[in-house]
Amino acid sequence: MNLNVRAPDAAAFAPFGSFIEPPGVGGQEMFGSWLTPVPGMSPHYYLNRVAPSTFPVALDRVECHPNAAQLFLPVGVSRYLVTVMPSDPAGAPDPEGACAFVVPGHVGVAYRP
Repeated sequence: MNLNVRAPDAAAFAPFGSFIEPPGVGGQEMFGSWLTPVPGMSPHYYLNRVAPSTFPVALDRVECHPNAAQLFLPVGVSRYLVTVMPSDPAGAPDPEGACAFVVPGHVGVAYRP
């Protein structure tokens, strides 16, 4: 399956989460209530370094995190690829609904549970 990559589109991404724009100079941004902690779970923070890739990119797995939101804030990149897809009624990935975005390096991504 091939996906067309597009620019960030907040409305198209809304079922999966939000794009996070940095606040203005001296500004502050609050996140939605869907980023609240999950009872019995503690937050985990990781800093990952991912090797650059070139198009076309082959995806060989997808992840689902039904119990908690995830927040990604890029560090030192010019752009990155975000690929999302809904779940089918059984909870498995539904590739027919997949979409991909090339996101500027100063924009973060918050995924809904």
